[in-house]
Amino acid sequence: MDDHFFRVEIRGYNPEISELLNGANFKNRLRMMLPLKYSPEFTYQKEIKDKYKEFMGESIDKYSFSIKLDKEPLYKLYNNDHILESKVQFWELSYPSKNKGVPGDKIGILWFTFNKVMTASEKDEPYGILVRSKNMLMGDNDSLANAVLRSKTEYITTYRELTQTLRGVYGEMLINSPKLHDNARRDWFKLDMALIDLRNIIVDFMRRLYEYRYIASNYFNGKEKSNEKLIKAFTELTNHVPGNFIIEQKTKKEKENFEFANEDIPREPIIIKRFYERLAKCLREYYSNKGELQEFLKIRALLKKGLNNEPKS
Repeated sequence: MDDHFFRVEIRGYNPEISELLNGANFKNRLRMMLPLKYSPEFTYQKEIKDKYKEFMGESIDKYSFSIKLDKEPLYKLYNNDHILESKVQFWELSYPSKNKGVPGDKIGILWFTFNKVMTASEKDEPYGILVRSKNMLMGDNDSLANAVLRSKTEYITTYRELTQTLRGVYGEMLINSPKLHDNARRDWFKLDMALIDLRNIIVDFMRRLYEYRYIASNYFNGKEKSNEKLIKAFTELTNHVPGNFIIEQKTKKEKENFEFANEDIPREPIIIKRFYERLAKCLREYYSNKGELQEFLKIRALLKKGLNNEPKS
């Protein structure tokens, strides 16, 4: 049982605030920002918590709190679907050693997960590596890309490519270091030597992450025949030999398995099929939740008819 707790009630707010509080984004923002526990349904939390305790010498639960919104418990957004093909990989984070043979002070751990080919995630939350200090969010989904941009020490690739790389990965940088100090906005750290050391670690991680993404894309699409570069990139990123993670690249272009597009618009280009497929799935989910599936079927038929009509000469 928690020794201390408090309750916050918001009353008499204007309609704009009411709209904000009732929106799904407000709840998800709280779930990202606050120092919450992992969901009981997130079975990989034990692996993450055990690694944190092993390296940091204390439990992350010390900074994980039971918080409710309208009497409903709030948990971090992660679920088992966010653990991808690589499973959970870890980096142990430490400052540079000041004395030879003596390890530097510990910063925290980084856990992350990704697929063989790092395609961009369709989900808006909680993509990327979320940086947390004592389990409180610092920055946003693109904080690691922003840190590389500010470092000005090493060019990796464009900022856009860095943010796209983060959309193909999930994870957290769990930090607990007295050397790092929050800035005035409480969304990042004050610029000092401790932050520069952390930024150097982030630059190194993002370089390895981007290099793996680039090499894997070439290999699994058949542009690179040898897997030596891929094995090296994977090992440098994860500190593990890939083993069964690497499979043979495609020998021919695989046909995409669409639930709607192959049947409804078989003659359209693949990019139109992908857009149609996503749109159809979103519409079906929306009208199914409202119990109005017939409305979805009507809209689908209208879209299908419009896309399949030949232009008049």
